[in-house]
Amino acid sequence: MAYADLRQYLAALEERGKLKRVKKAVDKDWELAAVCRQLFKKIPPEKRPALLFENVNGFNIPVAAGVLGASKEIYAIGLETDSVEGINRKWDHALEHPISPRMVKSGACKENILYGDQVNILKLPMPI
Repeated sequence: MAYADLRQYLAALEERGKLKRVKKAVDKDWELAAVCRQLFKKIPPEKRPALLFENVNGFNIPVAAGVLGASKEIYAIGLETDSVEGINRKWDHALEHPISPRMVKSGACKENILYGDQVNILKLPMPI
């Protein structure tokens, strides 16, 4: 069964010790990227966690980093397989059994919908 949303996936990572929360305030342009870069350079992949920056200066939206690419183990959790070897099996199965998209009236992806002048990409804490 696929994760219902990103929150559920982050909870699964945290449950397995693969998510670290950064509670300290960080600047989206300087500190966020620097922390990620140092983490990826200095911690071996098998010990490397994904990160959730909970306090990004000027934003009320947390930023998740490394939730698929921090390590093979994290990627395996994302694909809901019990091993790194299971990643290939999941991909083989997905390629042989594609799922057609379907329209839905509600869902986590529709929690925040903006129209017209409300749309502003700068409301999102994207590191530069």
